[in-house]
Amino acid sequence: MALYKELIDNKGQTTKYHRIQAVAQVYNGSEENVQINLAGYADTQYRETEKAKPDNSMIVSSTAITLSLDDSKGYTREALYARIKAEVAEFADAQDC
Repeated sequence: MALYKELIDNKGQTTKYHRIQAVAQVYNGSEENVQINLAGYADTQYRETEKAKPDNSMIVSSTAITLSLDDSKGYTREALYARIKAEVAEFADAQDC
């Protein structure tokens, strides 16, 4: 599972396919959050190429997203993708892929 959304970063690089690469619980003072690192690829084909040759990273960009810890919403990949679409304006109209 991943999110499909065309984004252009501050270097002018375009990414369309975004998958969760890592998730970590983060504590900042009294705030408890979950940090999600999204790997961005030019498109789905680049991710498929990477799967075939794991030693050849095709990642174009990495995006860190911080969400509040909320046990009621869950922490499965599916739940985290849904939260990203619901809580991060940049991904509001992203499609599941």
